[in-house]
Amino acid sequence: MKKFSNLPIKVEENIKLIESDNTSGSIELARMAVKTIEILVENISSENPDIFKSLVKETALKLVNAQPSMASIFTFANNLLLQIDKSYDTSKIKNIIERHCKRFANHLNNSSIKISKFTQNMIKNDSKIITHSYSSSVLNSLIFSKKQGKNFHVICTESRPINEGVKFAKKLGEAGIKVKLVTDAAIYNYIETSDMVIVGGDAIVEDGLVNKIGTLGLAIAAKHFNVGCYSLCGSEKILPISYNLKIVKKNPSEITTSKIKNVAPINFYFDVTPVELFTGVITELGLKNQTEIQTLIEELTLHKLFENH
Repeated sequence: MKKFSNLPIKVEENIKLIESDNTSGSIELARMAVKTIEILVENISSENPDIFKSLVKETALKLVNAQPSMASIFTFANNLLLQIDKSYDTSKIKNIIERHCKRFANHLNNSSIKISKFTQNMIKNDSKIITHSYSSSVLNSLIFSKKQGKNFHVICTESRPINEGVKFAKKLGEAGIKVKLVTDAAIYNYIETSDMVIVGGDAIVEDGLVNKIGTLGLAIAAKHFNVGCYSLCGSEKILPISYNLKIVKKNPSEITTSKIKNVAPINFYFDVTPVELFTGVITELGLKNQTEIQTLIEELTLHKLFENH
């Protein structure tokens, strides 16, 4: 990432940290984005409202570009810009930003609790649950269910190419949950005898749920074997219909460091799964089907900074 001439060094550093983080879930990254805006406001010396808003917009855009597939960062930035557009007084803009940061952070916390409760009600005792990749929503929900007395065991994928599923399995194990950790390709051998599949979600767009590569295959297999398949995804990850979410290629060296004649390694972290393949999407608003998700998408407003983004 290039050096920003106008932004405080602390803000630059935070954005670089977010950009280089390939293992944290979208909720964790969103919290980092909130902190970055708070640091920005603390370090802007100018009281000129146009300069102030310009720096906020620059930071918001850089945050979104740092993790273009993470909808929660976009939603935080998009809603912030929609709100400050209404004011031309610096002190009022600061107040708007402070309130928005607090509200969004509280929303993330409250959303996680509500999703955990909804999920716990759907987990039956002695059930076998499949999950994929690392999701703080899934992690919190499973640990919450365990604390509420539910007995179950989990089958986790390693989640290639950076194996964040190993980190996820470790945290479940430390919480007293029995876990089987398997390779990504091996997971399909367990679906038919499982009770449910639970994955997270980094974004929901009109075409479907954006999540770690391999989610599409899991959802297709679950539907084939008539196994309930759910995404745990807060409403902050639902994107406006006109927003063009970017799914970028990652470093091919994560697949192989060798240069092989006529071979081009391609490394995508995310795929898109049509919502109709899921039994439902568990949000803080409850269990939502495809039609209800589409309605939520159509209700959202896109800030002009992100048009044709």
